[in-house]
Order: sequence, then C-alpha cells, then structure tokens
Amino acid sequence: MGELGAELKGGGLHAWAGFEFLDALPCSVVRYVLYNNGKEEIRAINKGARELFNLGDEMPVPNIWDQVFTEDRERLRNSFSQSAKDLTEWKSQWRIHSPDGGICWHRGRGYPKQLAGDGTMWDCVITDITEETSISDALEGVNQKLLQAQKIGKLGYWKIEHESGNIYWSDEMYSIWGVSKNDFPLTRESIIHTIHPDHREEYIGQRNNYFRGSDFEFRILLPDGSIKWIHGKGRPLKEGAGTSAFYEGTVQDITEKKLTTLHLEETIQRYNYVVKATSDAIWDLDFLNEKLFWGENYKTLFGHSSSEEAKANLDYWESMIRAEDRSRVMKSFYGAIEGSEEHWEEEYQFEKGDGQFAWVRDRAFIIRNAAGKAIRMVGSMQDITDVVLAVEEIRKSNERFAKVAEATNDAIWDWDLQRDYLYHGPGYYKLFGHKPEDGKHTIESWKQFVHPDDLGKAMEEVDEINSSKDKTYFVSEYRYKKSDGSYANIIDRGSVIRDTDGVPLRIIGAMQDVTERKVYIQALLDQNKKLQEIAWIQSHLVRAPVARIMGLVEMLKAKGPESDGEREFVLDEILNSAQEFDQVIREISQKAAAIKVKP
Repeated sequence: MGELGAELKGGGLHAWAGFEFLDALPCSVVRYVLYNNGKEEIRAINKGARELFNLGDEMPVPNIWDQVFTEDRERLRNSFSQSAKDLTEWKSQWRIHSPDGGICWHRGRGYPKQLAGDGTMWDCVITDITEETSISDALEGVNQKLLQAQKIGKLGYWKIEHESGNIYWSDEMYSIWGVSKNDFPLTRESIIHTIHPDHREEYIGQRNNYFRGSDFEFRILLPDGSIKWIHGKGRPLKEGAGTSAFYEGTVQDITEKKLTTLHLEETIQRYNYVVKATSDAIWDLDFLNEKLFWGENYKTLFGHSSSEEAKANLDYWESMIRAEDRSRVMKSFYGAIEGSEEHWEEEYQFEKGDGQFAWVRDRAFIIRNAAGKAIRMVGSMQDITDVVLAVEEIRKSNERFAKVAEATNDAIWDWDLQRDYLYHGPGYYKLFGHKPEDGKHTIESWKQFVHPDDLGKAMEEVDEINSSKDKTYFVSEYRYKKSDGSYANIIDRGSVIRDTDGVPLRIIGAMQDVTERKVYIQALLDQNKKLQEIAWIQSHLVRAPVARIMGLVEMLKAKGPESDGEREFVLDEILNSAQEFDQVIREISQKAAAIKVKP
C-alpha cells in the first residue's frame, strides 16, 4: 500500500464541507480510501482524530501505519480488504505506539462506499480503548488467576436454587468428579449416586446441615472406578426476609492430603513398631527447636537413662564420644550439616553408662529446607562392638597366617570353592618358581601342573571331598611341575571347611616339597640292598672256608698227620681256606667302601 495523504493540512475542514459538526463530536473520525491499485489515502480527519494522533491544526498527517504495531499491521490491512470485498461493515482493533513510548489500544468501525470504479472509501469512527482494554485485561487476568487457583487448590464452587432445585457447578467441580458437562446430568439423584456407599446414608441424612454451614468430608466414586476424598461447606443466601433463595458453597479435592494423613498415621505406627523391633538406638535432632530425641533402645544399648535432662542436649552426646574420636566425628558431623549432603555416617567409640566404651556405627539422613539449610536430622546408632572385635581378631588371624605363610618352607594355599579362587602363599612361588601373575588362580590352573600320571589319583581326593559330607582332612602325594619344567615330589595336606549342611566351602592346606627326602629314601634302599648282599656273603661265603679250617684243625688235634704227605695236604688245605677267607674279606671291604650314605 502507498503513503497515506501526508499533504492534508489545515485541520481538514475543507474536506468535510457541510459536515463541520463532526469536529464537535467527542470521537475521532477519519475518511480512509483504498484504491484498486493498492494505494491508500486519508482524505480527511476531524479535530478529535488530530487529538487522538497528537497532531496540531497545521501539522501534516503522518503515515499512520508507522504508529501501528508491526504484529497488528497485516491483520488491520486484511480487515479493510475483506470489508471492501464483501461490502460489509469494517471493524477492528489494534495497538499503536504513543508519543510517550507507551502502548495505546484503538478500535475502529465504518461502512464501505464504493467509488466510481476507483476503490472503496470508509468514514471510520476510531476510539481510544486503552483504559477499557487495560481493565478488561486486568479482569481477565484475575479470572485466569482465580481459575488457576481453583485448579491448583482443586476447589470447586456449587450453587443450588431452593425453589427450583436447579444446580450450578463450576468447571472445577466437573473436574473433581471426573465427568463432563455434556455427559453428566446435574441432578440431586445423580450426585447422590456418586457418593461412596459407606458415606451415602450419612450424606443424605446430613445434607441440609451441610448446606447451612456444617463441614462435610466423604468419598466419591469416579466413572473409572477410582475414589476421591472431598471436603466441603455451604451456606444459605436469602433475598430479603424469609426463606433462603439458594445455597452456595465449595468442594475441595483432599484425596492427596487425606492419603498423606492416613499414610502418616500408618508411618508413625510403623515407626513405633520399628523402634521396638530394631536393636539400634533411633535419634531425631530438631535444629529449629534445638531438641534431640532418643528412642527407647538408647538406654538398652548404652545404659543412659531416658529421664536424664542431658539426654536431649547435643553437647552431652558429644561429651560421650571417646576423646581420640571426638575431633574427627564432630568435624564430619558439622561438615555434613553445613554442606549439601543428604547422608552422614561415622564409626566411633561411645561411652556407656557404666563407663565402658562401645563401638558404634552412627548413620543419619539430613532434611533440608528449600534454601538447603539443615532443619532436621534423623538417624540411628548401632552397637558394632562385637563386629569390630571380630574384625580385629580376623585381622590378627590373617596377620598370623601371613607370617606363617612367609616363614614356612611349605606352599600354603586356600581354595574358595564357591568362587573357585585358589590363593597361594609366598612359599608356593618360592618352591615352584611360578609368578603370581602367571595364569588364573583356579582349580584348573592347579590341575595343569600336576603330573598326568598322578592327576587321576589326586582328583579322587577332590571328588571325595565334594561327594562326602564327613571328610574334613586329606593327604595326597603327587608330582608337581615347576617353572623350569622339572617335577617336584610333594605331599599335599588340607583341611575342609563346610557349612551346616555339610557343603564344602573352603579347603586350606599346605604343599610340602619332599623331592630330596624321596631321593634320600631311595639311596637308603639302595644301601640296604648292598648291605643285604654283604650279609649274604658273610653268612655263606665266609662260613665255608672257616668251616674247612675248623675241620682240619679238629683232625690234627685228634690224631695228627700219619705221614709227611698227609701233613703237607692238611697244611695246603688250611692255606687255601685262609686265602679264600682273605678274598671274601677283601670283597666285603670293597662293597662296604662303595656304600655312601648321605647325612
């Protein structure tokens, strides 16, 4: 569209010839022309329009489209085009930028008049509706806020006419009941039908009281079968003296609040049961009221009387912490409170009523407000003295085990059957040369080092442990491969740990390298064999020459030699026997010298 008539001056009175009275009207009148070629023109404006557009009597008319909000221009122009097309009344409203930088709302209307084949003209009446719009917007805002408040508060409004019985419900009433306006007949009977059967008789009997100011609270049934709790109250309104003209009131959906209350009551009851059932000392620290509450087990566990005044004092709790632990615990405690943590936990020693100290595990949940400040702390103190002592005993036992495993020459091992994890002590790596990082520590890794000829017998022991519920000890001998490829002769002894059902859980044992002992025993066996040979020689070969010598001596004693030849024969036999005996002694000496016994 083209520029509007910027050349128009002098108040435009000449343009309203015969209609000067228009300047006296308390409104703005503008003659606007829209040509067929898209150009446009303001042919005349009255005095009210000049005041509306803040123009003096001699000031030219500016391009009014420059004052119209960009977002409204297309809509405003389209309204003129549509009016020209249909020759129907033009009316619209739009925003303009006021000289003071503010926003003004204008409303215009006028009837189109076709010019002789050259466009359309409107005599438009324009009014400033800024104040009206502001009030309307404010009212709309209030209404929207009111509706939003009703939705947020789940608060519905109702009204019943006394004579006709007609009922009015706000939108939120329908929302609370879960029904639509079109589908739900708004009658007393239909409403009563939605009341939960457990409350229906009470509602019917007390309905008039509810309408006259009594509070009511009951459940309703929704179309989907769900249940809601509602709270309501009504009041009578009269038109003059006499009978009430109608009743009005509100209904609020209190389902969430009611369930929370019921849940809270159940939670409190459950809390009391838990306090009685647990062995922990429950405590509740209220920072706002500076109170510390202790559960019943505080006295049972630690011997402090629940009637002590100091019981509710945080300083008293702090004084009961062992001196060596106090600084650490309090630093952790206040650090958690001043920080953003939701949980706090510490272990420390706490002095009991008899002066003894108990190990406790203290755990708490920190409750904070919207600003993150701690307002409450709920926790429990658990006596873990037995656990700490047991852990300490286990630590000492493990330490002793480690020292034994380090000091012994045997290969200590511990097989966890549940996880199939095989632990080896330092002696294992010392004896066999394997490294801790070599392979997996499982029964399969053990099997691959057992000599193939001995594996079957060794596994019989393992199978017997798994199949039997009584076997608690075993001894096994086999050959075990070392890192250099050689085999060591070992004796493996183990003790079986079972659960109450006899299922084996762990086996702890020691592998002893008896290779040298085996060699030594074999040497002794070889030596025994040689000694047996010596003994046989002594018992057989030595006795023969000795017997001959003894026989010849006996013969000489008896009669002596009868001739020189006979004497010569006897002497030769004695010599031969002596030489044979000497040879036997030499052989014995040689065999004895060959025997070497290792110490």
